[in-house]
Amino acid sequence: IAWRALQSWRGAAARARLRGQLAGLMGIFRMLPQRRLVQASRRIPDESLLAILSPVDETNLDSYDPPIT
Repeated sequence: IAWRALQSWRGAAARARLRGQLAGLMGIFRMLPQRRLVQASRRIPDESLLAILSPVDETNLDSYDPPIT
Protein backbone atom coordinates (compact mmCIF):
# COMPACT_ATOMS: atom_id res chain seq x y z
CA ILE A 1 0.00 0.00 0.00
CA ALA A 2 2.80 2.41 0.87
CA TRP A 3 4.62 1.64 -2.38
CA ARG A 4 1.53 2.38 -4.47
CA ALA A 5 0.95 5.61 -2.57
CA LEU A 6 4.56 6.62 -3.18
CA GLN A 7 4.20 5.88 -6.88
CA SER A 8 1.15 8.11 -7.16
CA TRP A 9 2.17 10.77 -4.64
CA ARG A 10 0.67 13.54 -6.74
CA GLY A 11 -2.85 12.39 -5.95
CA ALA A 12 -4.56 13.83 -2.87
CA ALA A 13 -5.69 10.41 -1.66
CA ALA A 14 -2.17 8.98 -1.98
CA ARG A 15 -0.68 11.88 -0.02
CA ALA A 16 -3.35 11.47 2.67
CA ARG A 17 -2.56 7.77 2.91
CA LEU A 18 1.16 8.48 3.24
CA ARG A 19 0.51 11.09 5.95
CA GLY A 20 -1.63 8.56 7.82
CA GLN A 21 1.01 5.86 7.57
CA LEU A 22 3.69 8.25 8.79
CA ALA A 23 1.50 9.38 11.70
CA GLY A 24 0.89 5.74 12.64
CA LEU A 25 4.58 4.96 12.53
CA MET A 26 5.40 7.95 14.72
CA GLY A 27 2.59 7.00 17.09
CA ILE A 28 4.07 3.55 17.61
CA PHE A 29 7.31 5.03 18.87
CA ARG A 30 5.44 7.34 21.25
CA MET A 31 3.27 4.48 22.52
CA LEU A 32 6.02 1.92 23.22
CA PRO A 33 7.17 3.42 26.57
CA GLN A 34 3.57 3.52 27.78
CA ARG A 35 3.04 -0.08 26.68
CA ARG A 36 6.11 -1.15 28.64
CA LEU A 37 4.65 0.48 31.78
CA VAL A 38 1.30 -1.23 31.29
CA GLN A 39 2.87 -4.63 30.69
CA ALA A 40 5.13 -4.23 33.72
CA SER A 41 2.13 -3.53 35.97
CA ARG A 42 0.17 -6.65 35.02
CA ARG A 43 -1.37 -8.31 38.04
CA ILE A 44 -1.69 -11.93 36.93
CA PRO A 45 0.44 -14.10 34.65
CA ASP A 46 -0.76 -14.93 31.14
CA GLU A 47 -1.33 -18.56 32.08
CA SER A 48 -3.78 -17.60 34.85
CA LEU A 49 -5.77 -15.41 32.51
CA LEU A 50 -5.89 -18.06 29.79
CA ALA A 51 -7.06 -20.63 32.33
CA ILE A 52 -10.23 -18.65 33.17
CA LEU A 53 -11.17 -17.82 29.57
CA SER A 54 -13.51 -20.17 27.80
CA PRO A 55 -12.75 -21.17 24.20
CA VAL A 56 -14.96 -19.79 21.45
CA ASP A 57 -14.53 -22.90 19.33
CA GLU A 58 -12.24 -25.89 19.13
CA THR A 59 -9.54 -24.16 17.06
CA ASN A 60 -6.10 -24.97 18.39
CA LEU A 61 -4.46 -21.55 18.34
CA ASP A 62 -0.97 -22.98 18.84
CA SER A 63 -0.97 -24.23 15.26
CA TYR A 64 -3.42 -21.68 13.80
CA ASP A 65 -2.29 -20.14 10.53
CA PRO A 66 -4.61 -17.24 9.56
CA PRO A 67 -5.73 -17.07 5.93
CA ILE A 68 -3.86 -14.69 3.68
CA THR A 69 -6.13 -12.05 2.19
